[in-house]
Amino acid sequence: MCDACFDYDDHLRANGHWVGGEALQPSENALTLYWKNGKVATTDGPYTETKEQLGGYYMVEAKDLDEAIGIAARIPGARIGSIEVRPIVSTAMPT
Repeated sequence: MCDACFDYDDHLRANGHWVGGEALQPSENALTLYWKNGKVATTDGPYTETKEQLGGYYMVEAKDLDEAIGIAARIPGARIGSIEVRPIVSTAMPT
């Protein structure tokens, strides 16, 4: 699976879609940060208990949602799990 993901990363780079992405450590290595009584507090582990875990992320450039879905559908992990497609919030200042 890792080799297939690396190969797909290379494909995305070669076709101008790659913006970034990384694998994530398991959720048991997570740290949840929150505010309590005006101070930052932390708890070991994920924010919520869940059977599904985020294994990593891809950030890609796509002309529209249809192209993004096509790119996501070819991510190797999509064959054994699910992929969430979500646009980023644009922070570009109008000129």
